[in-house]
Parts: sequence; C-alpha cells; structure tokens
Amino acid sequence: MKRSVSALKAILSYPTISYSNRSLMDDAIFEGCVNALSSHYPLIFSHAQIFTFHKHTYLFHLKGKYSDKPLALMGHYDVVPVSKTWSVPPFEGHIQDNYIYGRGALDMKGHLIAVFESVEQLLESNTPLLQDLYIMMGHNEETGSDEHDSGAEAMMMHLKNQGVHLHCVIDEGGDFLDQKHLHVSEDIHVIGIGEKGYMDIIAMVNDAGGHSSTPPNQSALVEPMQLGVYVETHKFKPYLNPAVKEMLKRCAPFASFPYSLYYTFPTLFKPFIFQSFLKDRKLAAHIRTTAVTTMSGGSSSMNVLPQQGWINLNVRIAPHQSSQDVFQTLNQHKGSRVVLKSDFANEPTKISILNDGVFDMVSSTLKKVYPHMKLVVPALMIAATDARYMHDISDHVFRVCPFDSMKEDKHTVHADDERLSLTSFEKGIDFFSQLLSAFVL
Repeated sequence: MKRSVSALKAILSYPTISYSNRSLMDDAIFEGCVNALSSHYPLIFSHAQIFTFHKHTYLFHLKGKYSDKPLALMGHYDVVPVSKTWSVPPFEGHIQDNYIYGRGALDMKGHLIAVFESVEQLLESNTPLLQDLYIMMGHNEETGSDEHDSGAEAMMMHLKNQGVHLHCVIDEGGDFLDQKHLHVSEDIHVIGIGEKGYMDIIAMVNDAGGHSSTPPNQSALVEPMQLGVYVETHKFKPYLNPAVKEMLKRCAPFASFPYSLYYTFPTLFKPFIFQSFLKDRKLAAHIRTTAVTTMSGGSSSMNVLPQQGWINLNVRIAPHQSSQDVFQTLNQHKGSRVVLKSDFANEPTKISILNDGVFDMVSSTLKKVYPHMKLVVPALMIAATDARYMHDISDHVFRVCPFDSMKEDKHTVHADDERLSLTSFEKGIDFFSQLLSAFVL
C-alpha cells in the first residue's frame, strides 16, 4: 500500500469530530490523529518549526532561502458527526472499488494528506526551498471557526504579529459547474477568490401570552413571520461584483452567442446577465445577498399563546454590502414590535488580486494535472471556509478542489458514505507537487 493511502486510511480511523460544545471534543483522538500523521511524515515534523494553538491547531513553517513570497497550504482535520445509516464503517478508511470511504475523505483529510505527501516527497529529494512554506492545519473549521478559539484566526494573528505577508494561500472550497449553467462548451472548474459574509439574525416579539381561547389582535409570532415572508418574496437586489465579472470574462471564449457577447462586456449587458443568473438559484447566490428563514419558535403548547415569537434569518452577505446594510434593510420592513438581534457577523472578505499572474499560476497547474479542465475560472465563494481569515495577510487567497472526483461525489460530503477516488487522490498529490515547484522552488 502506498504511503499516502496508508496515511489517509490511518487518519480517517480517528473520529476527530468537532462540536460547538467543546467539552465533547476528545483530546486523545485529536492527538492520536496528529501522531499518525507524524509517523507517516517524519521529515515534515522534524524539519519544520511547529506552532500549536488552542491545543490542536498546528502551523508548520519550513524555511526557504527567501521569505518575501511565502506559500501557505491550508486544511482542517476536524469532521462532522456521522449517522447510523452508512453502508460501510465511517471511521476505518474502508477501501472498495478504487475508492476510500470515511468521514473526512473529501472534507478534508484527503486534501490534507495530499499536501503532506507532496511536501514530504520534496523534503526526501533534498531540494532546497527558495521560499518559505507554511502548512496550516486547523481543528475546528466545522463548528464555527469564528468562535473565540478559532484555530484559523489564531494562525493568522500569529503570522500577522510576525510581520508575515503570505504571497499565496491555498485552501479547500473549489467547485464545479455544469456547462449548461453558463451556456459554455466546457464544464467549469471554479476557484474561490473571496467569500460572502455570514450572519444569523433573530427577529423576535415578546408578548404577555395567555390562553389561546382569548387571543389578542396578533400573537407574538405574526410580525416575525411577516418579516420572513417579506424577505423571501422581496429578494435583495443583484449586483455585478468583481469576482463575477472576472468569471464571465474568462467564460466568454467558450460561450455560445449571445452569451459570449454578454460575458465579454458584462457591465454593458448587465440586465441580460441578471436575467439569466436569477433563473438559476446557484448563480443567483453569486450576485446578491441572500436571506432565508431557517428556524422559528413560539409556544410550547398548542393551546397557549406564545410569550415570545421568533424566526431565524440565515444571511449570506454579498461583497458590495455589509451586515449593517442588511440590518438597515430589515429595520425598514419589520413590524413595530419586532426586535432584531445577531450575536455575530462575518463581513464579506476582500476579493483576491487576479491581474498579476498568481491566479494564473494556480489555474495553469490545475490544467496540467487535469488536461480536460479547459475552463478554470475565479468566482465568489458562497459558503464559508477558514481561508477567509487569511485575506488580512495575503492578496492571493484561493479555494481550490484538487480532486476531480468531487464533481461526482460532492453529494457525500457531510452525508453518508463520504468517499474519495484513489485515482483522483493521486492526481491531487501531483497538483500540490507541481504547485510547490511553481511557488517555492
């Protein structure tokens, strides 16, 4: 068995589940997983300067001849819980039909092992590094790394305090779009260059309650629910942000007419682009802030008036807006009794620089490994990753999927029978090896 497969099988056997209630996280399991890594990749652990944060987040620093253009390869080794309906054991690294199964195979222990394998091979070759290299390994990405014990934020702050400005950061988060979405002749591989913001807003009304047989004019649930209906029937206005503009321009040579014309001059043909995007909910999320009602609450009994009625609005903030803009909009349309509150808000990140060749180095590396990926484009990330912190210390933060099998198996992420093609896994190792050659050698 190849070392890379053995290593992946080993760390998949550790149920490194992260919980919002940190007391449920088993220190011994996380430590065991790291020990398994070190036994497979001893040169990294012996050559690197290693920093730990919040017990289980690790930052590896391999010094190069120069430190003006350091590369950082990110990953996390925590995973989400599993159900009891898997068809194979979720924590054994089960191999079957050229696939390896296990929670975290795609999200994202497979990615992490591909990084470690490529760096270990580089160290085994005794090739000197020209630039500094960092490996970032977080332990709580899955449970809100915006908490006070965020491993990703701790690594970023450490580097910021050291005066380190990362030349390029690679993390998870790339995506695939079928050609039909954008009317192009090739399937699309997306590299994330920025992220939407995130917050949950509680819309709440407090009332006296009482018996349902003598109701007031409105119960405490009415106004929050009316706001929820308003938000979902009056969407935020679309906006052609820089990430979408660049995505369209790179799609233009592959697009059919008239889309090729629209994409070449996106500002001029903005109304037609909006019309097309808003028909597709996945594309619509790229051009506007979204808000959706995800939870609600009222009385604990069927014949009791609620003393408190509330809904939760899950909001993903587009780059041209802020959390304050969202609050301002909701305040204009809420009922007089509704109180809005949010415990935290992640603002949208900066958009990575694209016109200086760094993005093209990453995309060309991907195309070398996967020649069939003719259309690799930048785009806005509509979900959240640890990489959002790194925009504070880097102008080039990219979210890349190094495994082309993700296109077929994405439905297994956070679901039953998560799996990674071993052929694709080997390609992912090749991707990181070539990336290291391009950036640090």
